Amino acid sequence: MKDLDKKLENLENEILENRLQKKQRRERIDKRDSSIHQKFIKIWNDKIAKNKEFKSDLDKIISRFKKINLKDNRYYWMLQEDISMKERVKSIVLVYVNNVRLSMELRLYGNSTEIACTTKTEIYSIKNIEKAKNDFINTVLEIFKEQIDSNEY
Repeated sequence: MKDLDKKLENLENEILENRLQKKQRRERIDKRDSSIHQKFIKIWNDKIAKNKEFKSDLDKIISRFKKINLKDNRYYWMLQEDISMKERVKSIVLVYVNNVRLSMELRLYGNSTEIACTTKTEIYSIKNIEKAKNDFINTVLEIFKEQIDSNEY
């Protein structure tokens, strides 16, 4: 029986040590990822989420859509937070052109962080944020034109 007690004690110590190592490893990875993500969040905020020019452009597009198409249509845009992310950032730009939902989203994956546009199912590197932004706006304009062309006035 003394041998069994010794084995159980060794097993317990090994399990507790493994748990502690996993917890410490997870904390190091989270800390590293958090510092990496902060760089990308700063770029996103500067170019998209807190950029007055970008917001103004979206407001201008929506107001023109409403002016061009006087019918009761749903044209609006918003910034939205992804609640599944640890970081608190408005990481999704949504534009609704009637029943079409267009989005541009920051996806934080450490050094592999990307910007995804559901409009063309394209993935952009954070380095290409200006291209992503321009392509997104151009797609919004294309969708509006397609809707106007398909309606009879």
